[in-house]
Amino acid sequence: MFHASVTFLPSSFSMYFTMLAFSRILDGNARYAPQSALFMFAISGILGWPFALAIAIPFLVQTAWMVFVNPQRRRMISGIFKAIGYSLALVVVVVGIDSFAFKKLQIVPLNIVLYNIFGTQETGPNIFGTEPWTYYVLNLALNFNIVAVLAYSSILVWIIGSTLPSSKVIISSYIGNVKIFSIISPLFLWTAIFVAQPHKEERFFYVVYPLLCLNAAIAFDSFLAIYKAGLGRIGLPKSVIADWTSSAQTLLLLSTLALWCSRIMALHSFYYAPLEVYGNLFNVTAVSDMSDPPLNVCVGREWYRFPSSYFLPKNMRLKFIKSDFNGMLPTEFAEGVSWYEGASLIPEGLNNENREEMSFYVRVDECDYLVDSNFTTSGQEGTFEKQFITDVENWEIVRCAPFLDSDRSTLLARVIKLPDFVEMMIPAEATYFHREWTSYCLLKRRK
Repeated sequence: MFHASVTFLPSSFSMYFTMLAFSRILDGNARYAPQSALFMFAISGILGWPFALAIAIPFLVQTAWMVFVNPQRRRMISGIFKAIGYSLALVVVVVGIDSFAFKKLQIVPLNIVLYNIFGTQETGPNIFGTEPWTYYVLNLALNFNIVAVLAYSSILVWIIGSTLPSSKVIISSYIGNVKIFSIISPLFLWTAIFVAQPHKEERFFYVVYPLLCLNAAIAFDSFLAIYKAGLGRIGLPKSVIADWTSSAQTLLLLSTLALWCSRIMALHSFYYAPLEVYGNLFNVTAVSDMSDPPLNVCVGREWYRFPSSYFLPKNMRLKFIKSDFNGMLPTEFAEGVSWYEGASLIPEGLNNENREEMSFYVRVDECDYLVDSNFTTSGQEGTFEKQFITDVENWEIVRCAPFLDSDRSTLLARVIKLPDFVEMMIPAEATYFHREWTSYCLLKRRK
């Protein structure tokens, strides 16, 4: 959740406004809750990621039903039309700014939808890779563990509450008068949409991370109520029921917390090396001296682990050297021009077919610094992969940090990190808990 919240992506922006929209939906006492929630959904889709509008569908159905049965429908309809008006005004502003910057009419949310839904086989999103339906199952199990199980079991809360009139006890007391289906169903709708898409990425689920937590909270509260009611039916004293319920609640929360802490420690211990290595660039040069030409920091096979240009001092530029990767790489914005000119300038060599562009590469001898790892190369004939770390004749090591070699580590050992005193008790020959490490290094060209 923290990783998603600080990532500079449209799906992260939509995640924030999804959370805000549902905070309004859950606030049953707020006079303008429906229209303000509707406008939050609009901001999420128009300014953020247009696919996030799908989350609003159950809410729109619920709102339409409320308008139909509510005797004060005139005020509700007036508020909804205001929200629609504000949303249309936002569209005009966004299209105006984008068109001004790009010097031609641009409806960016529409462009995103057209590319991802109606793209051809040669230019659509699938050219960047496809994954099986289990991709999100494994990802959510890894990152949300027990919470993910609770979140998707929330459908049982609705089924039981809808079919058994005497089971109102299982409906969470925090929902108020809002229909439970319109709250829990967006997560399932989103899951169905994106599991069906061949091209899958973890960031696509950022939008519903708050809903995972919300659905899990509803299920958790409701299942505790069922557990408590079950203990009451077998005739246990109230004090015993209270103690057992509290123990079950504490055990589940502590188990979830332990798994989360283990995962956080694993991400930090195993994969922090790129941030540490790139951070050292600020220690190797006088960042305020802009009189000389910019220094080139090169990456080859490690290009996709480059965190962001915020990790580069002002007198450095990221450059690519040829590796075994043969797809489209990012390129630079134009420098030395106004923002107005630069925003509309299309760099040469870009294409929408993920086709490699050789002009994006520089020669190795043009690199002042180089970031590389000593992962085992493919060994295939004609490979472009080289072990720069061992090339002591041309490169000196500035900083190295340990980085987990996940391909050569066992599943359990690479997904969790146990406290050091616990891991020390695991036998060294244990094949189920084995890690292999590599070095992630910042290199400097020898003069």
